Amino acid sequence: MTNADWTLDDLIYRAEEEGAGKIHLVAGAPPMLRRRGEDLFPAGPYPPLTSERIARELSTLVEPEAWHRIETIGEGDLTVHRLALSLRLTLYRTANEWAVVVHL
Repeated sequence: MTNADWTLDDLIYRAEEEGAGKIHLVAGAPPMLRRRGEDLFPAGPYPPLTSERIARELSTLVEPEAWHRIETIGEGDLTVHRLALSLRLTLYRTANEWAVVVHL
């Protein structure tokens, strides 16, 4: 796997290994993790994200109808199930750039 070939599942596994409860995906920054009460730290040696990459990863989690609603409104909170986990997603768009916090 190269630095650009990661998936959201890879980040979820990494967060669990690191004891992190949140994954932050923000356009212009690499994927970041947060442990409760601590500052953000890099999830690994990943390049900065693009809004398109974030949207592509989210499209693997969010049902098309819910994604359309979130794209229209520009923000949303929802719960999805992935890797036997319930994940809460907080999504928002600023200046046409997507960002998301994945709460494990």
